[in-house]
Amino acid sequence: MDLHLEGKVIFVTGGFKGIGKGISLQLAREGAIPVVLNRKDGVEDEFRKEISEITDTFEMYYIDLNDTDAIKPIVEEVYKKYGHIDGVVNNAGRN
Repeated sequence: MDLHLEGKVIFVTGGFKGIGKGISLQLAREGAIPVVLNRKDGVEDEFRKEISEITDTFEMYYIDLNDTDAIKPIVEEVYKKYGHIDGVVNNAGRN
């Protein structure tokens, strides 16, 4: 499938497990640059291994999104590195 995502920088919150993981990995397969924001929850090494098998162009940040002051520096860092941010998948949350 070609979703025309080659080189697009896409933030994914809650991207280490479940739907977020599926989205992150598919973005990588499509040539996007996934920027995954997630708390350390014991699966980060497994996620890094899986996404590294697809691409070496991705970012991982360990963050509790309740700490809103920590989000801005990450966004600024990613923008400075890539020069653009093309999308956000707001997947993190609890029922």
